[in-house]
Amino acid sequence: LAIGVGVFVGIQVLQIRGAEVRAVESGTTLSTRSILWKAAIGGIQTKPFGWGGAHFNHFFYQFLSEKEIKESFALELKVTFVKVIGAGELNPLFTVITPDKKTTSIGIMLWKAHNQVLDIGLMWGIPGLLGYIAIFFYALRGLRGLNPLSVGVLVYAIFLLTWFIPPNIEALVMVILGAASANAHKPILPNKTNS
Repeated sequence: LAIGVGVFVGIQVLQIRGAEVRAVESGTTLSTRSILWKAAIGGIQTKPFGWGGAHFNHFFYQFLSEKEIKESFALELKVTFVKVIGAGELNPLFTVITPDKKTTSIGIMLWKAHNQVLDIGLMWGIPGLLGYIAIFFYALRGLRGLNPLSVGVLVYAIFLLTWFIPPNIEALVMVILGAASANAHKPILPNKTNS
């Protein structure tokens, strides 16, 4: 019920703001995710100890074919990809053609795989990813007792398989994980004892 209400309210807010709403199962969303995930997996294989925070956005295109780059730019940015300026350098630019047929250059300041597991693997490598997964599993120990924090962590973890934690709330998520871990042994309903 909470998930359904959350999705409904989110869609309504986006429609009021005039933003484009795409269904999770839409072909555009699935195509985009598959391209992003392919680049992320290639990045993890290349640097299994991680790229560091917000560094992979300078190299993501190197793990995609030109066709995939064009498709990704068309689906996500609504522009036509032409070429990379400064390939292999720290801040490459991308020459694109906008919908109004103007040629311009853009930079990608934030690149996310839209899968928190892959994003953590890219940033902190496989060792960091294993630690991150361990923290989540530790916070889920309260599921047997239906601890509300653990249930919330599970729902958010499922959501994060197709999204990422926004940088401005990462600290809050860590606090919630800590609280869920600390309260994992407390069931939602207290045990009744006979007096």
